[in-house]
Amino acid sequence: MRATKHYENFIGGGEGTEFEWDIFGAADTKNPEYQKELERVTKPNDFVFYRDALKLAKKFQPGDPGNPKRAFARDLRIEIIDLLGLTEEKDMDRIKFYTAIGTPLDKWHSIDGFFEIEQEHRPPIMITFDTTTLTAEQKQERGQKIKADILISDKELDISNEKTLPEKTTKLAKEIVNIFKEKQEQTNKKNVPEGKYSPPRRTV
Repeated sequence: MRATKHYENFIGGGEGTEFEWDIFGAADTKNPEYQKELERVTKPNDFVFYRDALKLAKKFQPGDPGNPKRAFARDLRIEIIDLLGLTEEKDMDRIKFYTAIGTPLDKWHSIDGFFEIEQEHRPPIMITFDTTTLTAEQKQERGQKIKADILISDKELDISNEKTLPEKTTKLAKEIVNIFKEKQEQTNKKNVPEGKYSPPRRTV
């Protein structure tokens, strides 16, 4: 029998990789209330629509989205705050990180986590991630579509390398801020319906 790894105990087994678990952690899928809501929104073919999957992931976080449990997600949030020049606590609180590991958002929609940046008088803007052990080229060769804004591969991000991690984190934060500004600009245009704009996919 295959030994169960520590991260599989946390997310429910086999739905994520150790890399995903290490950088994002997992949603609270062991919560009985999560199981009830999952059953309610799951269709007969086991599918969960995007809107329901998103609500489920947001509701059952392992902690405070404004203070992520995983060090990498926490440091990434701080970098984003710095790059946006936010100094007031009320503005910093608008930057939230959510993990989707172990949820239908991960399983069916290839989104493992996302930042949500709240705007005044406008809907929040999401920047989504697909974490993987493959590169973008390898996924494309397999015919797998990249659905998230940014693909994070463990081939290019080594969180155990303390020398390169700060630079990689800053680079990723800059990419997130750039996408946020692109989405903000496009969705604030009068003739672009909310949610219709999708920027080019990035690879980190």
